[in-house]
Amino acid sequence: MEYSNSVLVDSSYIVSYFYKGDSNYNRAVELENNLIKFQNLAITPFIYLEIATILSQRVGKQSFNNVVLKALRKMSILELDFENNIYKSTKREFLHIKNKNISFVDLHTFLTAKEYGIEAIVSFDKHFKHLAREYKIELIN
Repeated sequence: MEYSNSVLVDSSYIVSYFYKGDSNYNRAVELENNLIKFQNLAITPFIYLEIATILSQRVGKQSFNNVVLKALRKMSILELDFENNIYKSTKREFLHIKNKNISFVDLHTFLTAKEYGIEAIVSFDKHFKHLAREYKIELIN
């Protein structure tokens, strides 16, 4: 599958989009139009774990199951397969990250984008700016 015209969607964007109580909710809805230009919207298995955990805590498991999962399918968000080589690279590189705000999942997101040739990541996490510069990936926020 071709990923060159794709955007990796971080959990911060999806949580903001689906949780009206989030401080970035309005911005997430506005950004939806910017994402139309991409052929694929994608998430990693780790991002899915974050989304499921955070949203089921905020909106409840039943709402998550009934509303959010259906909406994710409607948005045609592609869940990328777990790649052991990217996971191992993340483990190695994470040991050298000095910024305490960059999580293992954040680093894995950027390494996945690089590996798959994904050109952009949408996120509201402020520390993604540093990773976007370092890995030369467009940051949409």
